[in-house]
Amino acid sequence: MSLTVESAGWTWANGTYVAVSTHEDQAVYKNPHGFLLSYELDSTWQGWVLGFAGHPLYAAPVCTGPWRVVPGWGKEPPPTVALTADAVDLAASCRADASADVRAAANVDAEEARATAAWNLDRAVDALAREDWSSLEEHLSCASKGLAGEAEDSALQVELRALQCAAVEGRMGALEGDDADQGLQEPKGVTEATEADGGRPRALTKAAEAMKEGDRSREEGHIFKADEWYSAGLRMLSSFDATADTLRCSLLLKRAQVLQQKWQHKEVLTDCRSALEICTDDKRQELQLLAAEACKSLHDKANDTGEATTSHWMQLAVRYLESATGPGDHALQRRLRSWRRQLPPRPQPVPMPPFDWSTVPMAEKARYFGDIRRDDD
Repeated sequence: MSLTVESAGWTWANGTYVAVSTHEDQAVYKNPHGFLLSYELDSTWQGWVLGFAGHPLYAAPVCTGPWRVVPGWGKEPPPTVALTADAVDLAASCRADASADVRAAANVDAEEARATAAWNLDRAVDALAREDWSSLEEHLSCASKGLAGEAEDSALQVELRALQCAAVEGRMGALEGDDADQGLQEPKGVTEATEADGGRPRALTKAAEAMKEGDRSREEGHIFKADEWYSAGLRMLSSFDATADTLRCSLLLKRAQVLQQKWQHKEVLTDCRSALEICTDDKRQELQLLAAEACKSLHDKANDTGEATTSHWMQLAVRYLESATGPGDHALQRRLRSWRRQLPPRPQPVPMPPFDWSTVPMAEKARYFGDIRRDDD
């Protein structure tokens, strides 16, 4: 049995879903990227849900739609889902028994839900100690569902968030330390090994995996996790020379984009400058535009707070935008003209007022213009 999802705003949510398990006697479908699709019944919802990592992205109250975007999680446009006949029959039978199931779900004791969540948190701690990432993700997802109605400042919610952060840090640590645990040391600037013979340096492979994890976190809206993954990838490349510049440039660009979302404009400028020193491809214009936007944001901030560095940041912004603007980039040219009008006026030389130099003694005049000593003096 399989389902087909198309046209979703989250591009990785598209594709073919196959039945992989059951949840409360209902089939759960999964695509190659880990997105899940299932028919849910509880006290507040009856219908299809498409989600990832325990977060609902899209929902439909009936099997044939219309699908809608879950605010705060999904991304426009909503998907179109083609269900097999078996899946349609399953949804119909679910709806037939919905009233009884919803009433039963409404009578579930809240304390029992909290106890189940606490049990899952305990198992998550054990999984974290074993570095069993799959089990850890499963227990955290179950705990998150059990604490859906819990206050954000409750002890269980605080523990859940702490474990989620620890899970990310643990996975990155395992990714970075895999080579060291096996006693492998990659020589600096390894170029002999090739992908053809399966000898690509492990550190480069791990850095590329960290970049993919960062991209996944970014698509899910977790920009802080994405920042951590990109930074981990850059640390893995610290022992490599120019042979890893292509991957290093991509990581710097992606981290700068995330930092811009976090309003860390000075760090954005630092990453852009580092990347521009090593990038020679089409990423240069994107880096220059990003650096220009960061400098413009720093100018606006300094202007609001009355700092004396406003002209410095605006001059830098114009300089980077000039580098990124080509002859046919009319939109960028209009922006450049607008930014140039915001530059402070250039200092103008002050003309010397009229003065009668005949009244000044020769020695004083020489001292004013510079005392020139000749060889015959």
